[in-house]
Amino acid sequence: MSSLSLNTGLQRLSRWLYAVLEFLAKVIFVLMVVSVTIAVIGRFVFKKSPSWTEEIGILSLVWLCFLTAAMGIRDGSHMRMTIIEYLFSARVCLFLHKAAYVLLILLYLLFIAVGYEAIIMMARSVLPATHLPLPVMYGSVFVSGILGLVLALAKLFDTESWKS
Repeated sequence: MSSLSLNTGLQRLSRWLYAVLEFLAKVIFVLMVVSVTIAVIGRFVFKKSPSWTEEIGILSLVWLCFLTAAMGIRDGSHMRMTIIEYLFSARVCLFLHKAAYVLLILLYLLFIAVGYEAIIMMARSVLPATHLPLPVMYGSVFVSGILGLVLALAKLFDTESWKS
């Protein structure tokens, strides 16, 4: 497989993953808003809210944070210092940008390892209100690691985005 076809495949996969993540983020956000709304209405109107609303709200927030962090790689929306682009040559900036993606790849490999360990360690535990397996929460780290790794690799090997 040539590097051009690898790059093309990674870019297609990256676009597809981003679209899926965008849809999932919207669904999870709606779920979080509905859950928190039910909890607030229950607490302040009926003086009692369902116990599952807090867990669903927290699960939604955790998943939303990790998934959208992975999404930020593809569209470059992570916080970064753009001052280096004014201080250094284009060649140095290109090197620093590529080095940043290599560091992100290493970080997401760590997410995969740590997320997997957490899933295994918590395999027999359940959340008290929903009785969902606790690995559902820690799965967000593992899944985010895989998604972030693919998106960072796609960004690193995207020859078009490095041309100036």
